[in-house]
Formats: sequence, C-alpha cells, structure tokens
Amino acid sequence: MLGCSILLGLLGGYVLYKCQRLGATIIGGWGGFLLGVVFNTTVLWAASSEVAFWIISISFALIAAALAFIFYYHAVILSTSFVGSYFFVRGISLYAGGFPNEYALIEAISSGAVPHIQWWFYLYLFFIIVITVLCVCVQYRHFKKGVEDGEYD
Repeated sequence: MLGCSILLGLLGGYVLYKCQRLGATIIGGWGGFLLGVVFNTTVLWAASSEVAFWIISISFALIAAALAFIFYYHAVILSTSFVGSYFFVRGISLYAGGFPNEYALIEAISSGAVPHIQWWFYLYLFFIIVITVLCVCVQYRHFKKGVEDGEYD
C-alpha cells in the first residue's frame, strides 16, 4: 500500500509538473474551497444548513479554479499564500488550542451545543489574513523581479 501510494504520488506530481496550469487550477480550487469553508464558518454559521455549506464551498472552489486557470501566476501566489497561512495557523492552534475544526464547529452550533463562535476563532482568522497578506507581498516582490529578469512569460 505504501509503495502504491508513493508511485501514485510521484505520477501525480510528474503530471502536474508537466501540466502546470492544471496544477494551478487544482491549487486554486483547493484554496477557494478553504476560503468557502472559512466564509461559511465566519459569516453563515447561524444558517445551520449543510446543503448551503456544501453549495457555497464548492462554488468558491469552482470560481477559484476557473480564475486560477485564467490568471495563472496571480492565482498561484494568492492561493499558496492563503493555504500556507491557514495551515501555519492551524498548526499553531494544535498546540495553543482554541481554533475549532470548522466541520465540528458547524455541527456543534447547529445542534445547539455551542451558542456562538468564541472570540479566539476570530483572532486566529485575523492572523490567517495578516500572514496571507505578508506572504502575498513577499511573493509578488519575487514575481516582479522574475518578470524583470525574463523568467516568466
């Protein structure tokens, strides 16, 4: 099983390396899905509709995937900044605590176990946004230098 997983991972990596726009589309779609989950958790948590959650999250993913295909370099910069920032903050929250799993939080709110979202969730969200903006600035600086050097088409 491990050998098959390694081979499939290598094959998938090779295909995405050869078809970089496809890879960017997948990354953009994943970033859009995560953005949709954060949007649902932050804004629409009181709606308590699982159908709306999936429709909105998948819609964000499809829109982001389409935009990633059209605006390739910008999409890679934005989505990797957001996804990386999200996972960085999520990793810190595993030790610091207080950042609930989005799916578990929605279930707890809809069942009435949690009456509202705690303030530290919004603090973690603030850090995700700040780190995303910093990462975007750094990547655009490198991108601009690469364009000037003729590395990007």
